[in-house]
Amino acid sequence: MKRYEVRQNIPDEVSKNLAKYPELIQKLLFYRGISDGESAERFLNPNFETDLHNPFLLPNMQEAVERILFAIKENQKITIYSDYDADGIPAAVALNDFFRKVGFENFDVFLRTFADIFC
Repeated sequence: MKRYEVRQNIPDEVSKNLAKYPELIQKLLFYRGISDGESAERFLNPNFETDLHNPFLLPNMQEAVERILFAIKENQKITIYSDYDADGIPAAVALNDFFRKVGFENFDVFLRTFADIFC
């Protein structure tokens, strides 16, 4: 049987540092390792030019980008295959919007649902 534990309370010093935020937000920030106002502000209101991780640090990202660009250039059919969850839907939307923005139309979207998996 799985054992559940209650998370520790936020230390008073951290609560003071994050006082401008509601208690729930303070807890969420603290549990993510954020304990000062500057880090909280950067996390909650990122500068998309400087505060995001370089996506090319992900394994095989360069190869994936090259393959997608080749498929676009050659007008090869692309299927965006995604699952129906909190990261799958936004990822499919981002690719869908990218393809439309660059004028590429030879693609479709397949969202795998719960029924596809278990029925």
